[in-house]
This record gives sequence, C-alpha cells and structure tokens, in this order.
Amino acid sequence: MIEFLLEFAIELIFYGGGELLVEGVARIFGAPFGRRGRHHPIVAGIGLLLIGAVLGEVSYWVWPYRLVASGPYPGISLLISPVVNGLLTHALGTWRENHDRPRTYLSTFWGGALFAFGMAGVRFWLMGAR
Repeated sequence: MIEFLLEFAIELIFYGGGELLVEGVARIFGAPFGRRGRHHPIVAGIGLLLIGAVLGEVSYWVWPYRLVASGPYPGISLLISPVVNGLLTHALGTWRENHDRPRTYLSTFWGGALFAFGMAGVRFWLMGAR
C-alpha cells in the first residue's frame, strides 16, 4: 500500500511538474507576441531576451563570422544594436496602433531592445569563444 502511494505521489509530482514547465515555457515564449496588457511585461521581456538569444546562436551557426569588422571598441554592438532595434520596433508599434492593430510587446522600444540585446550578447559571447 505504501509503495502504491509513493508511486502515485511521484507520478503526480512528475507529470504535474512537467505540465507546469510546459505551461511556463508557453507563457514565456507566447507573451512577447500577445497583446500588451494581457501578459505580464516581465514575462514578455524574459521571453524576448530568450528568443533573441536562441536566434543569436542560430545566426552564429549559419554565419560564424563578425557582421561588422571589429573596431577600437569591442562589444559596442551590445549597446548600439538594442537601441537601434528598439527605435525601429517602437516605430512599428506606433504604425500598428495608427492602423487599429494591437501593439505587441515585441513592437515596443523595450521589447525590441531586449530581443536585440539577447541576440547580440550571444553572438558576442560565441565570437569571443573562438
């Protein structure tokens, strides 16, 4: 009887934990593309950072070379890329609002900046590892 209860408790924890993990991952990766106000902005920000990091690694495997020649300030792309991308995505969000479409977290300055920072950060880290 004790073995049955122990097995039942382990299965409950395992499957319940698995469901919570899948739900959490779905929220983190779905929140950046959902309407603002429907998801928590921190969850959306973490999702955008992670998506940018994953795409940064994918882009490294596709093109393992520097996109711009290294200048006197290595790592400057960690500052410039997020700011430029943030400004562009903010402009996209403004355009979406002006055309009666909902603004997503990705179409905000901070959303675009976090995405670009994740991507540039992983590429910078992988380039330094060579």
